[in-house]
Amino acid sequence: MVSRILKRVAAAWVAALCFSSVSTPTRAADTGDFAPLFERLTVCQLFHLTPHGYLRVAASRFFTHRWDLAIVEALTRDARRRPPFQIDLRSTVHLQLAHASSYQAATTYAALAEHMRGNGITETSRSALAADASAAYRERLSREDLAGCFVIKWGNRYPDFVAQPMRQATWEAVTALFQPESAVAAFPVTSREQAEIDAGRLIREEIVELRAIRVAAYLFENEFALLRDDKGGFSGNLEDAPVVCTDEATTLWFFLDRLERAGLIKHFETQDGRFVHRRPTLVLPSDHFGVLIGSRRSGEFYAIDSWVEDGGLPPHIASIEDWFDQKERRSIVSIGDAELDDALSQARVSHGDEDGLLTKLRTHLARFAPADQTARPDGRPATCGFHWCGAPPLAAW
Repeated sequence: MVSRILKRVAAAWVAALCFSSVSTPTRAADTGDFAPLFERLTVCQLFHLTPHGYLRVAASRFFTHRWDLAIVEALTRDARRRPPFQIDLRSTVHLQLAHASSYQAATTYAALAEHMRGNGITETSRSALAADASAAYRERLSREDLAGCFVIKWGNRYPDFVAQPMRQATWEAVTALFQPESAVAAFPVTSREQAEIDAGRLIREEIVELRAIRVAAYLFENEFALLRDDKGGFSGNLEDAPVVCTDEATTLWFFLDRLERAGLIKHFETQDGRFVHRRPTLVLPSDHFGVLIGSRRSGEFYAIDSWVEDGGLPPHIASIEDWFDQKERRSIVSIGDAELDDALSQARVSHGDEDGLLTKLRTHLARFAPADQTARPDGRPATCGFHWCGAPPLAAW
């Protein structure tokens, strides 16, 4: 009797084991296993499975050729974590991102883990996954008429970054600025620009490229509501979800790096992500950061500063000497209109000037923009005072 019972229990156990193995097989990933996941993700969530998304930051912490489910779950936690301490040494893009979270990337890796569990996938090749995701990402960009996902960093000393898609029409408008026949090349040479030429610090081609960078950054900021609607300067830092100087510098660096990798910026380089850093003074009792670029020809350095103005305005490009002397608005290159050059140098343009210089500025620069200049409705991050509360930063995910 006992033996029959034991045999039945053993048979039931074997049957259950066999049924379990049939219903939820475990295996390594095959080619095409992740195609359904790629389609479910938004294009910028998919971006985080390519080598240029959050993996660019986190790869060193998860550098293994094979990713199992435990690693993917750890990556999800890593991307979602709030930095455990304030970042005080912030003088490079790499220091900003080394401690950054990306709630957006965390949603991507959580979806990847769920997909692996649901399909019985125990592990995948990290490089194969990135290659397949990159191919799917390029196909999605083409299908949705997008140029790519661009990184936006926010959160100040508790940094988080998201990727937002740029329309192909905007990217084409940006690339047109760097062509020899661009209208920025036809701007009349100003006395300031001529002085730089006479002193041998800049040549004509470098001046044209710096003009193109200013206007390109203007188009870039106006593509995204988060950047366009931000209030500049220290008063802007008091608002909820401010985009502070380190945020602006990191975001602008990513944009310039994209331009440089596309071969559009030829005469300058972004100095491997180093910022220009100004220590606190009695007048401005806080550190201040900008993007550092250098001339390939002369070795001269320049600071690009977009934080001192409201969002959606051209950044200033100042000499290092002027920038450290708190004269960052003394731009060395023109945007093609003497009145607007003077206004920007005096900080007389703001979001509250809709009927004055702001309108003139947008009218003047409209010829460089795509026909549809409406900023993408990416919303604003959810915050508690100055810092992220842990909710998803952008509603458009």
